[in-house]
Amino acid sequence: MQTIFWTLLSLVVSTSSAAVLEPLKLPKTTEGIFFAKGIPYAAAPVGTRRWKPPIDVEFDANALGKMSFSPSCMPHEQNPWDTLYGDEISEDCLFLNIWTPSPQKKFPVMVWIHGGAFKNGNGNIAGDLLAQHDVVVVSLNYRLGLLGFFPHHKLIGQDTNFGFLDQISALRWVKANIQKFGGDPDNITIFGNSAGAFSVDALTNHPSAVGLFNRAIAQSTYIAQSVHLWSSLAQLRTNDLYGNPRASAQAKLRSDLTHIGLHGDESIRQLRAIEPEFFVANQREIHPTINNISLRADHFRCVRDPNCGSKLDSYMTGATSYEGNDMDRYIKPNMAWYESQRETLAAVYQNDFSINDNVAFGRFTGDLWFLLSAELSASAHREAGSTVYTYYTDAALLEKYGRQLGTPHGWDNNGLWRKPTDGILKLLQSHYHENWSRFAHGKALVGNGQWPSWKKGAPYWQILGRKGGDASARLAPRLKLADSYYR
Repeated sequence: MQTIFWTLLSLVVSTSSAAVLEPLKLPKTTEGIFFAKGIPYAAAPVGTRRWKPPIDVEFDANALGKMSFSPSCMPHEQNPWDTLYGDEISEDCLFLNIWTPSPQKKFPVMVWIHGGAFKNGNGNIAGDLLAQHDVVVVSLNYRLGLLGFFPHHKLIGQDTNFGFLDQISALRWVKANIQKFGGDPDNITIFGNSAGAFSVDALTNHPSAVGLFNRAIAQSTYIAQSVHLWSSLAQLRTNDLYGNPRASAQAKLRSDLTHIGLHGDESIRQLRAIEPEFFVANQREIHPTINNISLRADHFRCVRDPNCGSKLDSYMTGATSYEGNDMDRYIKPNMAWYESQRETLAAVYQNDFSINDNVAFGRFTGDLWFLLSAELSASAHREAGSTVYTYYTDAALLEKYGRQLGTPHGWDNNGLWRKPTDGILKLLQSHYHENWSRFAHGKALVGNGQWPSWKKGAPYWQILGRKGGDASARLAPRLKLADSYYR
């Protein structure tokens, strides 16, 4: 009798195991990449769940089979890039998307965190382009604007950078479920551009993100950019981060609420009863709150501290050659200051001044925001023991004033998510796809040839988007000047 019992039990166990291991049935793109779109990773942050941490949800196979993206989180505005792959928006937006070469193998995982100044953008990308290089690509949506970053005084003591908490919730989902899609849960790279890169850097120090990834790529991060840059360059303070300390964040929130037509002293209960569109229609700049949880005032010290944050196997960061293309809104209010610095700037940006003053001012401001952040981040992660790579993207994408100015901020996204239409974009995409995927696999990078890792005192900035090797000699005087203002 016992023999019969154990025989039946083993049959039940083997049958259930076979059901668990049965490969998922996924649709394919025209490139032959399997995909799953619009998978919920957290409960809808609506009603009484607005301005609360996300509630993780379990994987449900019934969510598979969607051919289009689920709604994006509500932005301040949608540009053509945001609507390229769907323009539906909703407060119920915590979804992720997956592209995999095969759900039956084990590939490195790359989780994309989109940019958009924390108030625009979405995870609607052509992830199959990168997935063709033997990686599983995941993209996600996270709460934006005042719906995602809301330091209300009644929430004191809590982490009110809800957008960051959403990203961590998505990473928990990936860690728990990506093996079903052919991903390796022990080899996860997070990567992003602009606000997405800032998020990547912030997550490396978030206590709740420890163990959820082991590699990171920060494309045009501005983690070290002073919040005072947009108000007065003449009042830069030492080691400021981009973000508002809690007290000033709460004061700014009251001002923002007044700006959109409220009194600014409404209760959370009253604010949760207002339609979400009201909060995004007229919102201004969004700055995460420096609360020493999801954004630390001692960010770089924490990176170096073995007992603080996530210690990475490898870290990559870099900037584009003309990050300051869209800096007029910062330059114009500070024009007197820029003019007072003309002689100092001209010694480094002489060629740019020969084109146009604003080109020179923009190039310098872009360096101060993005290039310097990359160098400071590279140095910190190298000191922490990670293998570090730095790059300088200089694809000829913008011609202005009759001159070629290089690659503007964010334009290198074309190298990841759009099919190339000319030789310039084709080269850029080949550089990005080959090296980003090699990075995820833990392989040596190649760039235009050999790409050595970065070392303090012997930096190596690999040129991408055009032929060339090390840009260190060109960047050294620019970085030295930017650092002198930052200090």
